[in-house]
Amino acid sequence: MSRTIGRRDVLLYASALGALGLGAVAACRREGADPPDRGKVLADLSAVVIVPAYAAAAADAEGLDAALVALRDAPSADALGAARAVWKKARASWKVTDAFLFGPADDLALTGGIIDTAADVAKVEALAAASTALDAQVIARLGANQRGFGALEVLLFDPAKDDAAVLASLQTEGGRRGALAALVGADLRVKIDGVLAAWRDPPTRYGDELARAGRGSALYTSERQGVDAVVNALINAAEILIAVRLAKPLGLDKAPPVAAPELIESPRSDASIDDLLAVLDGIEMVYLGRRGDASGLPLADAVAERSPSTDARMRADIEKAKEAVRAIPGPLRTAVVERRDPVVAAHAAVREVKRCLATEVAGALGTSVGFNVTDGD
Repeated sequence: MSRTIGRRDVLLYASALGALGLGAVAACRREGADPPDRGKVLADLSAVVIVPAYAAAAADAEGLDAALVALRDAPSADALGAARAVWKKARASWKVTDAFLFGPADDLALTGGIIDTAADVAKVEALAAASTALDAQVIARLGANQRGFGALEVLLFDPAKDDAAVLASLQTEGGRRGALAALVGADLRVKIDGVLAAWRDPPTRYGDELARAGRGSALYTSERQGVDAVVNALINAAEILIAVRLAKPLGLDKAPPVAAPELIESPRSDASIDDLLAVLDGIEMVYLGRRGDASGLPLADAVAERSPSTDARMRADIEKAKEAVRAIPGPLRTAVVERRDPVVAAHAAVREVKRCLATEVAGALGTSVGFNVTDGD
């Protein structure tokens, strides 16, 4: 499933919801409190959460690139273990950014879908076993399902083999498999660096465009447009967790439900639960305007100014969803078949996050909610 799901799928706008939100919740404002400056909310979100999160993802992609080069040059059990650990770290850093899928990845098509596209295992294995020359240009011409995190997962992890067998495969055929992994890692690093640059650097500086929404931004001519982009990204991130990452592997899209463990994300590395948690972490970071020890004026304050009860519910729903995901007995590929109840409970908890975002938070902020391709799943 491509990371591009939901990026270009805002087809209609439910302006009625925004209009209702502006009027119906006005009476719920906290008395005596100055309305939060939404321009500062957006500026702080860009400076405290979004740009630093992409910088962290880029730094971890650089670390992954280096670990894959080390594995290629001197394959060993330690080098393989290090590459796997760095892959998981870089993967989690990137998944956090699912909470703000707007801007460069949409408007500039920088990632081309390669970063979060499910790998075609047969094609990756065939390329690893082929005798054709490999270089950066060859990798750049590959399809999305032979690149990015997915392809690296195929090359580094195999639940059907022990570590010794995986390591041996990296050393055969003149080390071609290790060379392929290093080239794919370098390609991935370039893509993530490009997204960071588009948010941070001229000429695009999307972070600055969001920070100046309604105050000279060419992209967001009103603060409301900036807030709408942020809230819709949160809703879409939650919806993808519900409909794609949980419902489909559980088989909830079928009657009667039939588990489809092959549809989970990151199946070979058993990082699927970490993927879910990273996205929820990203949603929480955006809502609370906080990343690590750094914090700014949060979106939560703008919600609480209109409806304190909505803010309290949103905070609680996010925490409950994270607790429910942590309670899944891993790995997810076996849990969806053998221990379904905790996974179903996590699905229901994430649905509450999305419901609160799409109705109560959007209503409190007067947000126009876009309908996307996964609505109703």
